[in-house]
Amino acid sequence: MADLAAFPALALNFYDPRDQLQLRVAGLPSILVDGPAVDAAWDRVPARARLNYQTLAAPGSPSANEAPLMEGDGRANFAIIQIAIHRLEFLWLAPDRHRRGAVAWTGGGCARNWLVP
Repeated sequence: MADLAAFPALALNFYDPRDQLQLRVAGLPSILVDGPAVDAAWDRVPARARLNYQTLAAPGSPSANEAPLMEGDGRANFAIIQIAIHRLEFLWLAPDRHRRGAVAWTGGGCARNWLVP
């Protein structure tokens, strides 16, 4: 979360092996920690899964043993990341010929382009 706050840009990559399709989505994240949407999402987290949000240290931090738990239900460590997508690229690995394209959104609309695979 600190990295997203310091460098507010991200890219997500997806791959569907059945359709041989790769997607890359680039955008700007907004971190939401309060509000009705966050409350509603937290309400859908099963009680058992909420244990994952109760650690005092950040995920991936070195620990001598099991991570110590915080007081409360872990809600303080829960957030939603919304992404304002500004670019999407696809690569379709077709049997006959690969195809690649991009869609970019700007203030003036949407631009679509074919790209060399």
